[in-house]
Amino acid sequence: VERILAAQASRVLRRAAADDLIDNSDDLAHLRQQVETLDGSYRRMAIARDCG
Repeated sequence: VERILAAQASRVLRRAAADDLIDNSDDLAHLRQQVETLDGSYRRMAIARDCG
């Protein structure tokens, strides 16, 4: 287990590599809003890709 953990990228590297982040340290309403915002963005990108 220790070798597996040691092989993982650090939090800083994971955050730097991420295209999007969801912060779940706040309340459920805030989490839902973040998810809805990202979902809308992903859906718009998919429509643009499929129609473009």
